[in-house]
Amino acid sequence: MNYFISAVRDAQAQGLIDAPDPVAKAKALFSCYQGTMAQARIQNDIEVLREFKQVAKDVLGVKQTEAVPS
Repeated sequence: MNYFISAVRDAQAQGLIDAPDPVAKAKALFSCYQGTMAQARIQNDIEVLREFKQVAKDVLGVKQTEAVPS
C-alpha cells in the first residue's frame, strides 16, 4: 500500500493527476487493483488485467497530455 501512496504523491507533485488527498486516492486505486486481480482469478481471464491500465487512469483522474508534433 505504501508504494501506491508514494506513486500517487509523486504523480501529484509532477502535476500528472489531481489528488488533494493522495492517501485516499491511493486506497481507491489499491482497492480497484485488488478487485481486478480477484476478478481475473475467478474468471481465469488475463484480459481483465490488461484493461486495468485504463481503470487506473480513470480512478486517478490522469490529465490528458497533448502530443507534441514531430
